Amino acid sequence: ETDFADSAYRPRTIVFMLMVCIVLTYAAYLMTGSTDAVYNTKVSLGAVSFAFIVFCAVYIPDELMIRPHPAVWRALIGVNLLYCSLIIFLMFQDIPTIRGYLGALDPKLLKNLPERSYADDCRLTTPNEPYKWFFTIFDEFLIAHSLGYLAKMLIIRDWRIVTLVSLSFEVVEVSLQHILPNFAECWWDHVIIDVLICNAGGTALGYLLLKLVGAKRYRWAKVTDIPSVTGKLKRFASQFYPRQMDPYEWQMFSRPGRLIVILCLLAVMLTQEVNSFTMKNILHIPSSHPLVVGRLVVWGMIAVPAIRELYVFTTEPDADRLGAAAWTALSTLLFESAFIQKMTHEGGHFQKPMPGHVGLPLVLAATLFASWFALYYGVKPFRRYLATRVFMNILFYSIPIVLFFQFLVTNVDIQWKQKEFSALIDKYHLWDW
Repeated sequence: ETDFADSAYRPRTIVFMLMVCIVLTYAAYLMTGSTDAVYNTKVSLGAVSFAFIVFCAVYIPDELMIRPHPAVWRALIGVNLLYCSLIIFLMFQDIPTIRGYLGALDPKLLKNLPERSYADDCRLTTPNEPYKWFFTIFDEFLIAHSLGYLAKMLIIRDWRIVTLVSLSFEVVEVSLQHILPNFAECWWDHVIIDVLICNAGGTALGYLLLKLVGAKRYRWAKVTDIPSVTGKLKRFASQFYPRQMDPYEWQMFSRPGRLIVILCLLAVMLTQEVNSFTMKNILHIPSSHPLVVGRLVVWGMIAVPAIRELYVFTTEPDADRLGAAAWTALSTLLFESAFIQKMTHEGGHFQKPMPGHVGLPLVLAATLFASWFALYYGVKPFRRYLATRVFMNILFYSIPIVLFFQFLVTNVDIQWKQKEFSALIDKYHLWDW
């Protein structure tokens, strides 16, 4: 960036090398004397992490993001690499050892947490609690969900994809509630709180912010060209603001490859969210613990450059490789998923088979989508016929109908025609694997 301050972009590799050596040497002398091995290990790992992040901030090549400074995004890639390295290290440990590490970090993590379901009492009001609905709906999770989807909208910049993520995660929750009691929710929790209030509200607010930011025109000036101190401070603060907010034109249905990329992005986002719940369940980590919050913050931050790089890789013909942030984020997710799968197998977690009334609608929805995909992109000459277009529309719009049927049958406090549907599946052996 040439319109901030030239000195901020000059390489100072020797200065940073000396800074790291001085800071860590001083810290080593300052913190010596303790005979607590756990404390010394924590400090040592923190020092190693600090040195590694500084090295990444100085030497990793620049990517697409430039505000507030390319070094910030290089350091963030370093943080993501550290997390990936931690996951790889833990893959070679057993669960008791991992829980021992967590207990050394925080003794509270040695306590086993009870499995919690949000569908134990689906009443919105009771004689003793006439305003039960208010205290049930308005809690810290409502704010967290809303802010999460506000961030998703600002990162993805397409309300249709963000809405697809929102609805898809509700399908995932309903489909996995037989192994994760935390996913069991009342119908109004799914529909009203999650989809309509939190997710749609956060998405709408993000959409309005994008419109507001995109409508403004900015004149960026160098700090040295601004005479007043107040002006210099304002210019410095504006450096943490996006230089420009280009709209993302994903055009998911323009060609089959583009749609596949969007579906892969959807799968990645859903996997990241499900991983959070499965790790908490296996390792008994509370949702409000700094480890959980920190992980979500790291994933949210790395998603900013990763989604940008994925968009450029998808939409620009000259882009021949995936950016470093997207590559490290995807690698970390793969290792994280493999780590969870290993713990699942080792500890015997999540072994309950998926019921037929849950899995069969998913298979039917996937079959409908595959049929529509093959006809829409594979038989293009037939699109001009009205009958073919009508048939493809029937296939496409049958997918949400099937998934809504699954929601009605599976949701714990509705269970509409669940016994009859399960009896039909058993009668004709439709779910015998």
